[in-house]
Amino acid sequence: MKVLFTGEREKLSDAAGNYIAERTEQTPEIRLGGATGRSPKVAYATALGTGVDFSKAKIYFLDEYFGFTGVAKDGTHTTYRGYALLNLHIKPKTDGVPEEKVFQTENIWTPRGNFYDGCKLVTSAKFDKVLLKNPEDFTWRGQETTEVDELGLIRKYGIRTPLEVSEGLKPTRRFIPEVCISKDAKDPVLKEIRYANQNYDAHLRTELQVLGIGEESHIAFNEKGTLPKSRVHLTALALSTLNANEDDYSGGEASWYAITQGIGTIMDANELLLLAFGPKKTTAVRDMLHQDPSPLHPAAYMQTHPNVRLYIDTDALGECDMEALEKEWEIKDI
Repeated sequence: MKVLFTGEREKLSDAAGNYIAERTEQTPEIRLGGATGRSPKVAYATALGTGVDFSKAKIYFLDEYFGFTGVAKDGTHTTYRGYALLNLHIKPKTDGVPEEKVFQTENIWTPRGNFYDGCKLVTSAKFDKVLLKNPEDFTWRGQETTEVDELGLIRKYGIRTPLEVSEGLKPTRRFIPEVCISKDAKDPVLKEIRYANQNYDAHLRTELQVLGIGEESHIAFNEKGTLPKSRVHLTALALSTLNANEDDYSGGEASWYAITQGIGTIMDANELLLLAFGPKKTTAVRDMLHQDPSPLHPAAYMQTHPNVRLYIDTDALGECDMEALEKEWEIKDI
């Protein structure tokens, strides 16, 4: 079933939250997939406010920043692990949800984002140096991206050569997202990252995966160029993503790598639920629904999944051909 729910943001968030609660009530030990960001927050609050017991449900989040302490200069905790605990365990209790009905901390899973060289955290800048020293241990994997914008200009996303961003140099090559670590890698940091990613991927296969969509039409941190069969992996972040997510850093040191579920991992879920709100998501939603699925339009792979629920407000649908969508989607106004 492919259903597109339209209407006002608040009503759509509540409807999505009620559906998550309904599915959990039907299957108390459900394996959910979680998304971070602004769009899902209200849906989570609605779901937990229904009185449904989430204590036996497990939730596996899509991504996590790499080498980020989560404490910015202003003291803000901004890792996605922190986001998950706050919105699914801590805040619901302060809002009056009984402790025995919220997600339990041992059932909230996020990819591992922090790795250490001895006792020192491997930050993005330090990881650039790891790549520089060990070129035989990895390859860049994905499709090189060049995008024609609506003015007919070519925008090239520069791939970071090692140390390029940390030294503030202008990117010199086109962007390829995935850092593919060799199974024969000898560097201990790279070996540990590969093992952690494979371990997280092995725990997935969710029943209901919640998603948002980035302004550049990506799901999770699957940047443009990510291949459709990708699994949990380490990815470089495009400059546009860093700009869009600058609030996550709150003045702290940015991370330009992340660990993310791949497109293939996400598509393994039995059902997908995506939320997209506001005029900043207009182009991304248009590309998701009208472009052919390809590495240059990662979110468009949503079209290929047989069981999808989209909750998209009027603003985000502003560039879509609703008449054409009616032929592919069951459209319901909330």
